Amino acid sequence: TLANTAHYESDFNANLIEKLLPVEITLVRPSFETLSALINSKPMQGRFIADEVKDLDIARIKQIEQALRMGIIEGETNADIIRRIRGTRAQNFKDGILQRSRDDVERLVRTSITHITARARDELYQENQSVVKAWRFTATLDRRTTVICASLDGQVFDLSTGPMPPRHSNCRSSSTPILKSWQELGYDASELPASTRASMNGQVPDDITYQEWLKKQSNDVL
Repeated sequence: TLANTAHYESDFNANLIEKLLPVEITLVRPSFETLSALINSKPMQGRFIADEVKDLDIARIKQIEQALRMGIIEGETNADIIRRIRGTRAQNFKDGILQRSRDDVERLVRTSITHITARARDELYQENQSVVKAWRFTATLDRRTTVICASLDGQVFDLSTGPMPPRHSNCRSSSTPILKSWQELGYDASELPASTRASMNGQVPDDITYQEWLKKQSNDVL
């Protein structure tokens, strides 16, 4: 089910955070039941995932959920997952799970994955407020990013507040946890050096916002 995917995402991010901490701390993992309830009770852009596939039979829905789950776990790109669900051109798309246009399937895949991962991360942050103090809205640094997400990029919000992704169909934005400093955690340790984030033309400083990144781009890139 999609809850399994959310559970995997939550555990994956918990492992990443644990590796950043100066001492060995085991974070609380949200329960399967909690994640399942969140995915099914919190809508994505006013609609629930179930609404997107309500015209399909249960077996077909389970196949789509499995494709989404396997795609995330195996690190597939959205294009790979879309191909898994829609099928291949060579087979006239008859080998796919869902016979819909590419735009429809892409919207379903991208928005569903963003919704699942955002709910999982949000719950992980809330379960570990002794370590995580806030979250940052993180948009994709390329020319396809919408004005909505570009304007939110880099903004920091208290836990349980703020405009959590997805903000629109095909949203690619995500959230990044802001950890308490080593001193806030009660440890006498040096803070980690500044990190980086990905952009369409290479790694850039982690704290750069979309607006700052855009100003540095040449006209031929835009």
